[in-house]
Amino acid sequence: LTETFGLVVSDGVNTSAQRSLTFKINGNNDAPGTITLSSSSVAENAAGATIGTLNAIDPEGNSITYSVDSSNDGDKFEIINGTTLKLKDTVSADYEAATSYSVTVNASDSNSQSQTTLTVNVVDTPIEPGEFQVSTDASNDVDAVFTDYIGGVATTSSNIDLSKTNGILSFGTVTVDKNNIDLAVANSATFKAPALSLTLDQVPTISGTETRNITMTVTEGADGTRSAGEREAVISFDLILSGDGTTSSLKAAAGQTAVISYKGNNSTSSSSLTITNSDDDFISFSVGENGSPSSISMKALELLSKVSSLDPSAILGTETTTLHVKVEGLPIADEVGAISSIEGTVVIKDLIAPTSTISRASYDANSGKLVLQGANMDTLAAVGSDIKGYLAWDKLSWDIDGNSSAADTSITESSVASAIVTNAETLTITLTSDGKSTLEATANFGGAGAADTLDITGGFLRDRALNETSDGTTT
Repeated sequence: LTETFGLVVSDGVNTSAQRSLTFKINGNNDAPGTITLSSSSVAENAAGATIGTLNAIDPEGNSITYSVDSSNDGDKFEIINGTTLKLKDTVSADYEAATSYSVTVNASDSNSQSQTTLTVNVVDTPIEPGEFQVSTDASNDVDAVFTDYIGGVATTSSNIDLSKTNGILSFGTVTVDKNNIDLAVANSATFKAPALSLTLDQVPTISGTETRNITMTVTEGADGTRSAGEREAVISFDLILSGDGTTSSLKAAAGQTAVISYKGNNSTSSSSLTITNSDDDFISFSVGENGSPSSISMKALELLSKVSSLDPSAILGTETTTLHVKVEGLPIADEVGAISSIEGTVVIKDLIAPTSTISRASYDANSGKLVLQGANMDTLAAVGSDIKGYLAWDKLSWDIDGNSSAADTSITESSVASAIVTNAETLTITLTSDGKSTLEATANFGGAGAADTLDITGGFLRDRALNETSDGTTT
């Protein structure tokens, strides 16, 4: 900067001529102005994440060099490519540990330097590094597939639309074949564990191993709350989560123990038992390539059945049993956050339909016994069993004259004293005295030796689990 001005000298009487004087002013170098950052946030769990671009203005227009000051959280940050602020490659933000960082950045124009302290906010992400992300928003409403094995052989699968409320993931109601469970009770090699296959969007990105404590609660009934007269078992065990940063697995090692706390239907206190896992998993959560569906094998029922000091039938029941299963501690989350438990209703029932057939029938008017003969009657129930309460009586009627010219006469459950599986070929139905009298008092009733017939609609024969057999009209 140059300044020029005129100068005159006066003694009060005389004044000199004006002279011009010129001065060159050399100013000090000003430091760069306040530093700004193009972004003020960073997502957690991303090692070496980029924050944004640094910018400042130098009054003299000189080039600026940026550096991270060692104060505050400076040891976590670095600058690359001259102006890009990022976390160091070995550092990842953790929202649960710190919601923000303070980093002081220096800006130098080689002559002077300024400092600005910047705040970097940490963005909480729903999925932690050690969690499997399951899908609960599949467009086709198929978030999971439940697979069961009828009798340990035939496979049946059903699609499930998972739902999540308050961190609880529900799989609804699934049905498990009791015949397959019975194989587990008998320690049969043909038992196959039912599996719930969840669609994965992401696998854990951990490298190494972590131990997760799992609690599985099995409560009689569908509501998950133990009431008077209901049984409950709580199973606790550890699962090992392992990964290499790309693939992951979750399982319990063979030989590992599980603790079962069991309350019977009349118990006010629980008894605890410790068992050893003879397989390589209680629950398995294995991952295929490219995030293919993973399976959680539901072995809670198998575990219960293997407790030698408890009667399996007392736990599983002898007929259809409804249980509420709750699994806590699994490292899973969905698209919006962590999942505290997986819950649902498991119905255990005989899913193998009987193969009984009816080929002929006879009626003894003296005893009031209606005898149905055919094949495989013992697939309805054991020989000697009374199955009166399981037959569909609305599908059986007496056809006067056998040609429907007269109204059929119904045989109702209340008119039947018993329905006994006499042997593999015979089902003997005995009418009550009132039932016998009502039937035989029907107009045109022919009784033994007449042309009357029985009309039997498919589904009349049912086993204790109410599985229908295929049968039709017979004489």
